[in-house]
This record gives sequence, structure tokens and C-alpha cells, in this order.
Amino acid sequence: MAVNLAALAVQVQELAKDLARHEEKHDRQEMARAAGRRWLVGAVIAAIAAIDGPMVAVLLALHGGH
Repeated sequence: MAVNLAALAVQVQELAKDLARHEEKHDRQEMARAAGRRWLVGAVIAAIAAIDGPMVAVLLALHGGH
């Protein structure tokens, strides 16, 4: 009986370690996804600014010419 309890205790400890490792992996993946989303948002904003700035200058030049 004591041997069974010791084996069960070892299994429970291993399960707890596996769960902790899984949680850490999940947290790292979530942080990576969040960083990826921030990078994407920054790239989209930069692209809009790169297109919008010259477009405004062209529109102002066209409108100002009339």
C-alpha cells in the first residue's frame, strides 16, 4: 500500500511539473502573439503614414493650383 502511495505521489509531482511547463509554454506563446500583433499594427500605421503624407501633398498641390 505504501509503495502504491509513493508511486502515486511521484506521478502527481510529475503531473504538476508537466502542467507548470505547459503553462509557461502557453504564456510564452501568448507573449509572442501579442508582440506579433503590436509589430503588425505598427507596420500598418507606418504604411498608412507613408502613403497618406505624399497623398496629402499631391491633393493640396492639385487643389491649390485651381
